Formats: sequence, structure tokens, C-alpha cells
Amino acid sequence: MYLFKISLICLCLPADITTSSRSPTVGQDLTYWCKYPNGANIKKFICKGEDPSVCQRLVSTAQRNMNIGRFSMEDDTTKANITVTIRNMRLDDTGTYWCGADSTDPGHSDEFFHKLLITQSELANIATSGSLFLVKLTRLPLGTDLILLPITLS
Repeated sequence: MYLFKISLICLCLPADITTSSRSPTVGQDLTYWCKYPNGANIKKFICKGEDPSVCQRLVSTAQRNMNIGRFSMEDDTTKANITVTIRNMRLDDTGTYWCGADSTDPGHSDEFFHKLLITQSELANIATSGSLFLVKLTRLPLGTDLILLPITLS
């Protein structure tokens, strides 16, 4: 007879996790809010990635400075709310962001309470041969066909 010990780690994604979607313009600042449940751990964080269990942490309340590069966060513990700001949005800022809190239980993963999807559709000015064109740029999913047609304005 063989006995096996199996350890499981719980990825805690509550059924009532809030999800929002934003489409900021490149170059502008984006501010969003994450409401967290009362009793959430003191150490909260923002991370980026499709899978919250392996997302890349960008900024955390555990850090002395909660203003890292273009990312900053403020934790209002009286309102149980995190304010997140991304300055000077770039096209590579598209993706999935998570607001979470460090787990104090080694048998559980971090707790996540908000998911933000950032897609970007922007208006950009492109100067070509002394002419100014207004172009709408939209990031498309991989494998999508795209046809570009030149337009001449007189």
C-alpha cells in the first residue's frame, strides 16, 4: 500500500470579483479604482498578466515608495479602496491588470478582488510629406487580417 500526500494551493478568485474595461488614448494618464473587501490583508498590489497566479507585480503597498516608474497606487483604508494611476499610456500597456492582496495563509494563494482589461484605440496624428493625416489606430487580435488603404486629401 502506498500513501501519497497531495498539497493543493487555492487560487482565490471570488465569484463576485469586479471586472472593468477601459480604452485610454496613448499618452494620456489612466486612473482607476479597486474596491476591496473589509478584512483584506494590509499588503495590496497591482499586477499585469492574463493569469493572476503568475502575473507581474507592478507596485505594492509593501514597498516604501508606491510610485514606481509610470505606475502608482494609493490605499485608502478608511474607504477600502485602492486608486491606481498609469501615467503616459503606451500601446504595450494593453492587457489584463489585477488588484490583489497578499495571502497570510501559506496554503492559499493571494486574494484578487478586481480585474481591469485595457484595450487601446487611439487617434494619432501622422505627418507625411508635409501633410497632416488623422489616423485611427486599433490593436487587433493576432491572426486578424488588416487591409490598409491610402487616402489622399486635397
